[in-house]
Amino acid sequence: MAKRWFARVVHQLQIPEDIALHLPLVHLTGSCRARVENHRGIAEYTPELIRIESAEGLVVIRGRELMVKELARDDLICVGKILAVEFYDQPGSGRQGG
Repeated sequence: MAKRWFARVVHQLQIPEDIALHLPLVHLTGSCRARVENHRGIAEYTPELIRIESAEGLVVIRGRELMVKELARDDLICVGKILAVEFYDQPGSGRQGG
């Protein structure tokens, strides 16, 4: 309930939701680069899968030869062959085989 109220206030004040609510913001450059803003850390990191925690759950990047090229407090840059970007509401979701 409070979250909806806050979202309404943000909308009324015309503040970008991704900033005010710390929502993950993903910028893709083709299929070779992804920048994820407003992250809360990396939950899992392999050459085929990068699971990134956010205020809303997980952002999962699947691909080949994935690497975290840059990691800062609020954003990270992933490079490699990106095949999919997925969003999960619940932390712990998005893991293959489990």
